[in-house]
Amino acid sequence: MAALTPHPPQKQAYGVTLPTSVLFIAGHDTNLANLGGALELNWTLPGQPDNTPPGGELVFERWRRLSDNSQWIQVSLVFQTLQQMRDKTPLSLNTPPGEVKLTLAGCEERNAQGMCSLASFTQIVNEARIPACALHQDK
Repeated sequence: MAALTPHPPQKQAYGVTLPTSVLFIAGHDTNLANLGGALELNWTLPGQPDNTPPGGELVFERWRRLSDNSQWIQVSLVFQTLQQMRDKTPLSLNTPPGEVKLTLAGCEERNAQGMCSLASFTQIVNEARIPACALHQDK
C-alpha cells in the first residue's frame, strides 16, 4: 500500500522506489480474499459463481483532483467474465474485462464518485496492518 502514499520517493526493498505510478503485485485468489477481508471489502460478481475468479485482480488507483490537489483512492475488482473465458475473448478497450467498483466500509471521507480520501484510506490500512506480519518489522 506504500505505493499509494504521498510520501517523498524513497528506495524500498527489492529496488522499488515508492510512491510509483504503477505497481503490479501478483498473487492468488486467497490473497484477494485475505486482503478484501482485512480491508472489509465485500463484493459479488455478476454472472460469476466465485468471488475470486481466475485472473481476478484488486485494483487500487490513486487519483488527484487538480482543483484542490486532494488525493483519492478508487478500489475495484477486475475480472474476466465466464463468457469471455469460454469464448477466449481477447481483452481490449473494445472488449474490456468485467469490473466492480468497491466501497471501503471504514472510509470516513468520500467524494462524489465514491472514492475514499487518501488520508482515510491510509488510516484504514494502518488499522488493518499487523506489524508482526510485515516483511520488514516496523522500527
